[in-house]
Amino acid sequence: MHGVIFAAPARGAAKLRRIRIVNDPLYGLIKLPLGRLFTNLNSSTYQRLRRISQLGLTSYVYPGATHSRFSHGLGAFYLLSETLNLLKQKGVEISDTEAEAVGLAILMHDIGHSPFSHALEGILVPGVTHEEVGIALLKQQESFLGGDEVLSLAIEIWEGKYPRPFLRQLIHSQLDIDRLDYLQRDSFYTGVVEGSIGGNRLIHMFDVVNDELVVEEKGIWSIENYLSARRFMYFQVYFHKAVLAAEYMLIQIFRRARQIKAGAGQGAEELAYFLSIDEEKPRLSEELLNRFLNLDDTDIWQALKMWTTHPDPMLRMLCRSLMDRKLFETRFSHVPYSPEEIEKKLKLLPAQYHELFDDLSYVLHAGEIKFTVYDRETDPIIIKRRNGRLEEFSSIKTEGLPNVPLNPIVKYLMVLPKGLEELQ
Repeated sequence: MHGVIFAAPARGAAKLRRIRIVNDPLYGLIKLPLGRLFTNLNSSTYQRLRRISQLGLTSYVYPGATHSRFSHGLGAFYLLSETLNLLKQKGVEISDTEAEAVGLAILMHDIGHSPFSHALEGILVPGVTHEEVGIALLKQQESFLGGDEVLSLAIEIWEGKYPRPFLRQLIHSQLDIDRLDYLQRDSFYTGVVEGSIGGNRLIHMFDVVNDELVVEEKGIWSIENYLSARRFMYFQVYFHKAVLAAEYMLIQIFRRARQIKAGAGQGAEELAYFLSIDEEKPRLSEELLNRFLNLDDTDIWQALKMWTTHPDPMLRMLCRSLMDRKLFETRFSHVPYSPEEIEKKLKLLPAQYHELFDDLSYVLHAGEIKFTVYDRETDPIIIKRRNGRLEEFSSIKTEGLPNVPLNPIVKYLMVLPKGLEELQ
């Protein structure tokens, strides 16, 4: 087993000191209880997240965006702890086992992320999401321990099988703790102040009715601000043109490396293993999961540096361009790019592209991005009126409250080398 996610805390440790304190730039002092959660925090599985960037290559645009999945997990755990305490004050019954299990679930919710987070999701482990990897890691650990009440409950909550839905909704919903932290944290580190939300105020508005998470009526405007900030962050940060171009180039680098069976270099056996995968969706075996836990951003940077001198001209060019931030450009359209437009763009590529490269799909890509601000059908936000009546958020008509976009926002894009003349 690569890294023991759980182990019994040292005997007598809790008597010496019951908490540890971490200073967080967003929330100040975060108190971490000793015991199972703190042991888990110090495991190699969780410490790996220090070496997984929260925003992938976004620092190519926003230089301060170098924070890690590790700090995000701590922030999410803090917000969840505060939320549980507030709910208990409102009379919501939450057992110590439930609190520990949902705390474990939120702390571990990102352990399945690939290097560079979403940028390489489904690429190194083809067709597999970080949620699938994460739950497989927890189940592997559950099997390794031979059964554990808190771990089993954390998995049950994560998978939405526990009969108290609000615990799952706190870690995975349209208004979950995960989003409340990453929006505030990403806004802080990018300097994009428009993405800031009142997360602390929102969690004070949470309540539970019939074991479902609801928001008190006085939180309506905070939800509106939250949805607006989320929309802004997606199109100003996560879907920034240069970020999309950099991520596309990174994806094509690994697509090319896998196609030509590029070596990963001495000491990079784990990366070489993932480059050798030729299945559309491999089985998450114990070997794959253990190797996955040995992979982080440093392996990717080392491979990119090595491939800048690779004999293959396509791989070499892509790596040099990405390392030196000579990025492709991204163009948006409200309608899909036609095959004829793509063909015209290919013909406009300089002659050396056609002479050097055998497959120009690595340097020109057409696709789409889709984002839903608020999905009232599958995951509605429920408002608890002052009279106790429950209403779905978008159905509330309040003077001055803007209409929330309910349909997915779709933009079509083309990523291509800079400097091409405009189509005639």
